[in-house]
Amino acid sequence: MRLPRGRVLVGDAAAMLARLPATSVDMVLTSPPYFRLRDYGVPGQLGLEPTVEAWRDGVAAVCQEVARVLTPT
Repeated sequence: MRLPRGRVLVGDAAAMLARLPATSVDMVLTSPPYFRLRDYGVPGQLGLEPTVEAWRDGVAAVCQEVARVLTPT
C-alpha cells in the first residue's frame, strides 16, 4: 500500500494506526487524553476507563502502534 505524501490523518489514533502498514509513516502527532479528565461522547474512548491501569494499557497500545508504523529514520 503506497500512502500519499503530506497527508494529515485525523481520527481515533488506535483505529487510524491499525489501518497503516508497518514502517510507512515519518511522523505521528497525538494528544492522548488524561485519565477521566474529558468525555468526548464517543463510546470506548481513551481516557474514560474504570481504572488508571486500564487507561495506561490503552495508551501503551497506541504507543505500540505508533512504533510499528514509524519509519526507522
